[in-house]
Amino acid sequence: MNDSCCKAYDPSSWDLARRCQDPTRLLLLFVTTHIIVWTIAPAVSHNAPTFDLIENYMFGKEWVLATYKHPALTNWILESSRHLTGAVIWPAYLISQLFVGATFCFAFLLGRALIGPIRGAAGTLLLAGVTFYAWPTLAFNHDVASMPFWTAIPWALWRAVQQRRSLWWVGLGLLSAAGLYAKLQTGLLLGAAAAWILYDGRARGALLTAGPWLGAAVFLVTVSPLINWLTASDFSQFRYVAMRSETFHGRGIIGFLLYGLGNVVTLMLMLVWADLIGLRRASKPNLNGRETSPIDRRALSYLVVMFATPVALTIVGAGITGMSLRPAWAKSMFGLTGLLAVALTAYRFGAQTTARIAVAAGLAVMFFPTVYALYVKFQPLWGTVGPMNWPQDEIARRMTSIWMHETQKPLRIVSGDPRVAGLVGLTAPDMPSIYYDFVSTPWITPERIDKEGMLLVWNINRKILIRGAQGLAASSVERAERFRVPYASRTKDIMIGYIIIPPRS
Repeated sequence: MNDSCCKAYDPSSWDLARRCQDPTRLLLLFVTTHIIVWTIAPAVSHNAPTFDLIENYMFGKEWVLATYKHPALTNWILESSRHLTGAVIWPAYLISQLFVGATFCFAFLLGRALIGPIRGAAGTLLLAGVTFYAWPTLAFNHDVASMPFWTAIPWALWRAVQQRRSLWWVGLGLLSAAGLYAKLQTGLLLGAAAAWILYDGRARGALLTAGPWLGAAVFLVTVSPLINWLTASDFSQFRYVAMRSETFHGRGIIGFLLYGLGNVVTLMLMLVWADLIGLRRASKPNLNGRETSPIDRRALSYLVVMFATPVALTIVGAGITGMSLRPAWAKSMFGLTGLLAVALTAYRFGAQTTARIAVAAGLAVMFFPTVYALYVKFQPLWGTVGPMNWPQDEIARRMTSIWMHETQKPLRIVSGDPRVAGLVGLTAPDMPSIYYDFVSTPWITPERIDKEGMLLVWNINRKILIRGAQGLAASSVERAERFRVPYASRTKDIMIGYIIIPPRS
């Protein structure tokens, strides 16, 4: 290959390096592209949403403060989007990516304050190499809803300590409370924040001012309804976490750490491509006189504490309680990885570093959603029918029509297999509630079932009936409906069994 050909693939030969000197514009371009492509990918390839998204929509109809699994911020957002747009499913894909985009924006704001705008943009672009911000975000669940708070809270805390203004502390209190409403796991990040305040001299000095205490008061007032709910429910969400741990047979702490490392493989490759790590000799940093100074040790220690402390608390907690660690519990914790990687390798940061990272991020943000969409859309062609290939709209329309024909009443309650019941209830015109049991879904009562009846549905090839529905189905007549799967052979048709428990009044 001749020199001119090699030069064509060298970011240093492009105008991109100069353009990367405007980090805000670069970051906004990246975030906008990420939001667009990862919204379109599931919209064109999914015939049905993931179970997390189905359940969060179904729970959102009830407008409860929390469920037996999580606080209900995610459910409120989805139900609000239903009312605002008159649609379901596609708004959730957009909302999910808006939350991911907010995560990136807060990471950049923090990076700009800690390590400078150019290096901060590079650290944010590296998040394109973290798997957690790719296809796992297609279900707007509590992990995705909590992601922005894992970069916003560190940013607000740093600004509050540096600015010494009460308004920043109030904002920090509101963000911290909102983070808990997104997912209680945010408490681990708040533990890291408290540890850093006690560790850092300037932060400790701020405790002598009114700001931190005003922020704490705002936090406690805002979060008090959630605390009251947890107390009244006998901390059911913590029991749910323990139950999920018991049903997961993983590799414990080692498996948890390996899973986290596996999700940053692409980020590591981006670091190699950008010459931030590797065997080659580091080039002399040169940013046209900008941001050539070493990373401030206080800024570096802040990143380390805010990233490592939640991970350490998770591992220590598992060790003390004997719980297994579900690898997915790490999803919210990776918002600072790009900034930390840049901070640790800043001595190698050169004029072309951001350009190289931008090229890699651009390739990642176009390649992964394209491959994902093609794989999901056409996987029935090679004999595999995934949960996103099920014809959700047809299932909901036909099962609702059957119910109406049999009972002449609106469909108000669905149950059976939670996923199949959710597929029916998601777009059913009468907005039915989902029933698990009288404890997990307290909006359903025996009197309501007696008055409104219930439709039980399940996959006939894998009959699963949740505990609350088993007794109700015992003496009822079972029937089934067949549904075609796009691009799949007839042998892959979906057979849905159903039982109609008619209203008694």
